Amino acid sequence: MSNERTVLRWFRSAVMMLSVSAFLTSTPGFASQINGMLLAAIALLCVFWPWRLFYRRHKLVDWEPSRSMMVKKPLGIGQPATDRAMPQVLGLSLASVLASVIVVHAAFKDE
Repeated sequence: MSNERTVLRWFRSAVMMLSVSAFLTSTPGFASQINGMLLAAIALLCVFWPWRLFYRRHKLVDWEPSRSMMVKKPLGIGQPATDRAMPQVLGLSLASVLASVIVVHAAFKDE
């Protein structure tokens, strides 16, 4: 259940970033379009990486029918798995996009 909530939160963040990306790419400025494309790449990363992780964790859980409800039966999982790499990579990616926004706007200031 918590895996589903987590992946839905990542998807919600990706939808927000894709909305901002679509707005930026629709503006006439070249710098805004570049920044929108960079943000779209990060947003797609926010969709596919959590989805892949969710699918992998979903396969680790064995669903066994038991009296009118489904009971989760873990297959050798001790503690809940935490993935610290994904938030760190996505945070670093967003920071690099922010840095590139500053560079692109400084380079194309006249346009």
